Amino acid sequence: MSPEAKAFFQALQWPLWFAIMGFVMAMLGRSRMKRRPGEATNVMRSPKLMLILGIICTVFFVALAILSQIFPDKDASGLPGKPNPVYAYWFLGFASLGLPVIANHFRERHRIEPEELHYRTLTKEGVLWWRGVTKIRYSAAMKWFRLEGANGEVVRISVSLTGLPEFARVALEKIPPESFDAFTRKVLAETAAGNPPSMWQ
Repeated sequence: MSPEAKAFFQALQWPLWFAIMGFVMAMLGRSRMKRRPGEATNVMRSPKLMLILGIICTVFFVALAILSQIFPDKDASGLPGKPNPVYAYWFLGFASLGLPVIANHFRERHRIEPEELHYRTLTKEGVLWWRGVTKIRYSAAMKWFRLEGANGEVVRISVSLTGLPEFARVALEKIPPESFDAFTRKVLAETAAGNPPSMWQ
């Protein structure tokens, strides 16, 4: 490959990466608004596309870890060098990022009831009474709604879950007004109207 072609592809890789990520996030944004056949409208869970992405991420980087040991870089003489386990550890580290996504898909599930939220995350489960919520905040950086209960419990609702409009509607109706800030109330109102926060920006 000529130096000009190599420079062209190097300049193209980041715009291409952002374009792919934007497309994937747009697909996720649409998938969270779809429900599985027969699923109740008050159930919040990870969409199936999130599971697929988690599996792809894990399998892809595990494959790279294996290939990095089967086909090591050439040494100074141009002959195949010795496998470097650092590369395998590096790729396996990236592969591990997909495991929580896969686990969350099967574990995380919330049920919205008129007076309470039955939550189940990767590490805990319980009941949070809407009237007992002392603070609710939306984090644009973390892409979740953070709810604090009267007993100190904290529940985070990711914007990647299905059922967000129903959650927002009940939260606005049932949670005490003093628990909101203006920004969170605005985001919840938009979500209740069918426009949940972007998962990308």
